[in-house]
Amino acid sequence: MSEAPKRRKNHPRGLRASGKALWDNVIENYTLDPAETVILERLCRCLDVLDRIDRDLSDMGTVVAGSRNQPRPNPMLREQRETLKIVDQLCRSLALPLPGESQGKRRSPDARRSAKAGRTRKSNVNRVRGLVS
Repeated sequence: MSEAPKRRKNHPRGLRASGKALWDNVIENYTLDPAETVILERLCRCLDVLDRIDRDLSDMGTVVAGSRNQPRPNPMLREQRETLKIVDQLCRSLALPLPGESQGKRRSPDARRSAKAGRTRKSNVNRVRGLVS
């Protein structure tokens, strides 16, 4: 991935607001090879899924009634957690530059931790969402 002149590439069909915003931001600022474009598309779709999960959790709450009417964690919490893991893996694969870098690097989780102490999956997702706003 490298710095690119401003240009526009149509976003994939079916992307929602968050996915479109991330797509536009990355495509306008970087030149991607075909493999990176596929990773970006998956990342955008995952962000849209996270938005839907967040809406569902906000409507249903984090505790729901179980089969015997007992309180239990909403199964959407597990889906949210798994989707966050996928977003984290896709971010690592896409290797978007960290603040202060001119070019991104693929990092193992340990190398990433040492590159930016205190970074978590949630903060990685927030960084990507920051590209969306």
